[in-house]
Amino acid sequence: MAPPRKPNKKNDRRSQLRAEARARAARGGVGSDGPERSPEQHFLRSCAWALLAGTVALHALGALVYGQLSVFMLEGFADLRGRVAVCGAIAEAALAAGLMLHLIDRQRLGRTTAEWSHRMLVGRASAYVLSAVLVPVTFVLAMVDKPRISMDLPLQRWPGLGPQSEWLLAPLPWAWHWLLPVASDRFQGLSVVGALLAGCLGVWCTAGTTKRWRTGYAFYGLACVLTGFWALGGAVYHYTAGRGLIAVQEPVMVALLQARPGWYNADTLLWLLSGGVFTLAGALFIAGAVYVPSAALARTWSH
Repeated sequence: MAPPRKPNKKNDRRSQLRAEARARAARGGVGSDGPERSPEQHFLRSCAWALLAGTVALHALGALVYGQLSVFMLEGFADLRGRVAVCGAIAEAALAAGLMLHLIDRQRLGRTTAEWSHRMLVGRASAYVLSAVLVPVTFVLAMVDKPRISMDLPLQRWPGLGPQSEWLLAPLPWAWHWLLPVASDRFQGLSVVGALLAGCLGVWCTAGTTKRWRTGYAFYGLACVLTGFWALGGAVYHYTAGRGLIAVQEPVMVALLQARPGWYNADTLLWLLSGGVFTLAGALFIAGAVYVPSAALARTWSH
């Protein structure tokens, strides 16, 4: 008979770590959502996850509706069309699903069974893997279709489910009258200057010798809100100028909307989503500065 195998110290250490992780999960303190975080931080963190997941989902839906997907590259924004946009939209939808499953799992932390946790883990992993696989496929398809896609050639790709629809651009179709002031040149310039100044003041408050966490977070929130207003002004200008709703001489934009409504509306949607994301993120920063204790803010920044 062979002698009994000696226990592996590495396996014993892994078992100990797993036991400690299960004990932390039972107490409601897994990973970065440990007991040192305040309830206000838990709520604001959940809102941030929901905002990110919702934005990604809306961007993917816009790609399917308008047949265009604008993504940021090193050389600037690239416009993907047809099957490339569909593939990118599926990748974004998978990413949004993974983020939402992560949020749902965090909300039920401490009240879940082992089977529920396993299913959520498998669902998140499947969504993230699908997104990670489709992203390089999208870029490969973009390189293959790039020689056949040119702005000066007739559009011969899938135009989208509804390239002329405006329901994704809400509230612009019915509230553009009240949003016109944010599209003025003066407001746009002041918002950019104010955002830069507020961001610098936020860095000074949180990185200086005497740290003022609440004030710094408030300045960060103000910078995000002003950036959101700047992007919202761009969305209002794109929407109104292309439709001839304001007295501006932009025949090129009018002609572009008539010739390629999907591309034009997708660009407007990108401006609108940017404005909403930055504005709501700024509101979360300001809410954190008001409601979260200073000690918790300092721990969050240090981590």
